[in-house]
Amino acid sequence: MAVALLFDESPIAISPTLCRALGLPEAVFLQQLYFRLHQKHSNPTTYAKYRVDGMDWVFWTQKELVAEIPLGKSFGPHRRVIDRLREMGILLVRQLKAADWDHTNHYSIDYRKLEEEISRLTNSDVSINMKHLHRSARLMLIDGNESAASVSMSDTVHITENTTKILTESPFQRTTTTQQANIKLHSVCQEYRFVIEKAVSGLDDELAQQVADEIAGAMVSAENGERPKIRGFPGWIKAVANSARNGTFCFQHGKPIARARQNQKRKIELAVVQEQTESANEESRTARNKAIEDLLTSAPQDKLEEFAQLVSQSPSLQNSRQRTATVESVLQRRLPSGPLERSVVTTTLAPLIPDNPQL
Repeated sequence: MAVALLFDESPIAISPTLCRALGLPEAVFLQQLYFRLHQKHSNPTTYAKYRVDGMDWVFWTQKELVAEIPLGKSFGPHRRVIDRLREMGILLVRQLKAADWDHTNHYSIDYRKLEEEISRLTNSDVSINMKHLHRSARLMLIDGNESAASVSMSDTVHITENTTKILTESPFQRTTTTQQANIKLHSVCQEYRFVIEKAVSGLDDELAQQVADEIAGAMVSAENGERPKIRGFPGWIKAVANSARNGTFCFQHGKPIARARQNQKRKIELAVVQEQTESANEESRTARNKAIEDLLTSAPQDKLEEFAQLVSQSPSLQNSRQRTATVESVLQRRLPSGPLERSVVTTTLAPLIPDNPQL
């Protein structure tokens, strides 16, 4: 079932399948909506008024959408996502209180349509057990055809707030997959997504991406008044793609778009590495603290006093209050609560931990 691609708890990751099929912003929106719908469904008594025609509904004002769903700083990106999901029939929008002059939009999900759309776009069976949807989520978002090895990182990472911010601020928010090419579209092209997909079908990935970038670059240049306005977009898009087929393609306007996409990719990779490093450091600190606590708990009294003496000699303890509090904590077989004092104890006693030279 399509519902297997959505989580019923506060999300820390987004289904890669959902992202590849619908796009990152659409996946973020649906995941947040599904989480709130699940809350209402699991507590029918409290939320009875939000159940209409046998379906649960969630209402958001424009201001609430911007605050609660990280798609951008204004309502524009949210409106585009809502329009696209409504077009596909996945998102249901109704004004349930319109009779009371309350025109707040209420939202729900047509799960049957969602499953149909995912199956159509991914050519896969979405009814399978999706136990590992939390894995490789960021790697899938970086580039649809990259493996974990290509960026040298674990396949069990999660999308954190920092990386989500980078992704949602990127103009390259959707990896578009055709039968023969994987391309990333700039946001300026989203209105013509299906035309571009069809136009680049049959081209190899690299050339298809250049065509997509050239189309985006030309559209941006036209918007900025740097080239004449483009008329007849579908025909023009096909002409650009055909020029790539007959060898007359000129990669000119697309170069800044390609550079921006590569810069965005590097930002994401750096964010992932930074997050993994911070996570590893935190795990190391936790393990070391646990080992120190075990050492203090099991030490005989004379050893405990020896530990306290060593800690009291640390030059990092700059006043008698800090020194006294730290020594008392050691003698009471516990780590100090203060960050400085705790650091002094763990740093001083770490070399004394048996069988743990790395700690």
